[in-house]
Amino acid sequence: MTISQRLILLLAAFPSSAVIAASGLFLLDGSWEQRLLIASAVFVLSELLLAFGMSKIPPRMGPETMPGKEADVLSDFEMGQCGSYVGYVQLAGEKWRARTAGPVSAAPRSGHRVRVTCVDGLTLLISPLPVFD
Repeated sequence: MTISQRLILLLAAFPSSAVIAASGLFLLDGSWEQRLLIASAVFVLSELLLAFGMSKIPPRMGPETMPGKEADVLSDFEMGQCGSYVGYVQLAGEKWRARTAGPVSAAPRSGHRVRVTCVDGLTLLISPLPVFD
């Protein structure tokens, strides 16, 4: 996770941490300095805990989520470079350029389904799924 992403998580956790610390500031007994010190410590700890918890949320979109998903072949694939086939698929409502991940016996045909094995820039690497007629 990048530093900017961590900063965004800390800022997102700020309102909750401020409420938790403020409630401790007014509910605790003791001198003003002691309550302020405890509230500050509670604020820092809650910021760290909330940010850490949010950083564990898996991504819901982006290239990290595509491998393993199935896509529909939009048009017949044609022979490309290095013995792989190249064509277009539709994944999650979007049209993507795709190529077979390795040598395959037959090119994927329009209407078939394929599985995304990985993402290479803006190209999906796919493997054909078995066709049952």
